[in-house]
Amino acid sequence: AKVWPRYKRLLAAEIKHHAELHVNRKLPEGIAEFRFDALDLGATPPEVSGIKSYEGGGASEIIIDLEVRWISNAASVLAVRLAGGAVTLPVECTEVSFLGLVRVALRPLRDHWCFFETVSVSLLPSPELDFALRLLGGGDVRTIPGLHEALEEMLRRRALSALTWPR
Repeated sequence: AKVWPRYKRLLAAEIKHHAELHVNRKLPEGIAEFRFDALDLGATPPEVSGIKSYEGGGASEIIIDLEVRWISNAASVLAVRLAGGAVTLPVECTEVSFLGLVRVALRPLRDHWCFFETVSVSLLPSPELDFALRLLGGGDVRTIPGLHEALEEMLRRRALSALTWPR
């Protein structure tokens, strides 16, 4: 828990970068741009409920699969610019929960400290992600036709697929 306050800032920056990049490549109809104005992963760290490790790639790497559960008090503000470019809506994303497998690959293995050169982290297919969406200030996202569905598509499928292995 003491590592989480430092680590969550780094993780938030990675999530923001990869999710925005991947989502903005192909936006749903009616949306011109998607970005995170604020991304806070909250005070509650993820929990690891299972670990499996094995050698891969002819013993030149170590693979660690972590079963991760995260029920968070995270709060994020998404800026969603509608097609036409005149209106940008601030959408709050809260009540975030995640359940899935996180793969950590250490490769290539070396004979001296720190025993590997790189660390690769990705999600394995079919992670579960849930969240609540509302317009900042309390409005209902569902009052704007198609917006809720487009945001669900962007966050659940496109943003997660940017972090999921294989791509």
